[in-house]
This record gives sequence, structure tokens and C-alpha cells, in this order.
Amino acid sequence: MYAYSELYLDDAMCSMGEMFDYVINDCCLDGNLFYDVFCTSPICRQFEAGNPKYISGRSGVELARDIWNHMTGETLMRPPSFSLNRSEEYWAGWALAYYQWFRAQRFFEMKKRGLRFSETLALYVLHEADISKFVSAADHVIFSHQNHDIKHLTPDRQMNTQP
Repeated sequence: MYAYSELYLDDAMCSMGEMFDYVINDCCLDGNLFYDVFCTSPICRQFEAGNPKYISGRSGVELARDIWNHMTGETLMRPPSFSLNRSEEYWAGWALAYYQWFRAQRFFEMKKRGLRFSETLALYVLHEADISKFVSAADHVIFSHQNHDIKHLTPDRQMNTQP
């Protein structure tokens, strides 16, 4: 079951790509910092649920400004630059939106399980591949992160993980 109707998916992916391109390349914010802010915002929960106001009715720049203002009280005033080329940051936001839709997971959970913005950006080498390659790679990032966490538990705590 997907997070929301596929009819909205392209808009959601483009908005999220535009949002990350804007905050990183125009506003010079750290991608992981903004992703953290995004993941804890009420707008993120509306985006995840497929609220058309946020996944289709707002541009990425408008989303970024709304999120940043709501969470920090500050206003992002930099004008967006427009380019015919898509940046790596755009692709990472675009891919994260797809993964969230496809897996029907919350962004906060994806981040907590190891799929941070920087890890997504590191997968840019897949930008020309079919999106299913990104999904597989993102799944691997999450799986590796979970295995890493389990290996660092003490023996007593490892035993407590059994049902």
C-alpha cells in the first residue's frame, strides 16, 4: 500500500526536490539540518499523508519557507535561483519523496533508521538509473544501519531483543 495516490507522486517528488535545492543551494543551509527540521514539522506529517495542499498545491520554495518559519520563527528571504539543470540536492529530495511514498514510511522513521539526507545524496551515482535501483540501495542503507546498531549492543541487551 502506497502512502497516497500515485496521481500526486510526480508533484510531490518535484516539490521536495525543489525544496532541498532551494534550502541548500540558495539559502546555504545544511541538508541534514533542514531534513531534521522537516521531519519534525507538522507540514511533514501532512506531506506524508498526501495532503494535496502540501504535495501538489505548494512549490518547493513555498514549502521550505513555511517549514523553516514554522519551526524556527525565521524567514527564508533569499530569492530562488532557477536553472534548467537539476542539482544533486534536487535529485536527493526527489528520490526521498519517492522512497517515502513507495515504502509508506514516515520521513522521521526513515531518518531514524539511517536514511538521512547525506546518505541519500551519496546515492546520486544512481541518478540516471531506474528509481527502483535507488529503492534497493536505500533499503540496503537502512538494513546496514540496523545491523550496525545490533552489533553495538552489549551481549545482555542482544539477548533482550528476542521475542
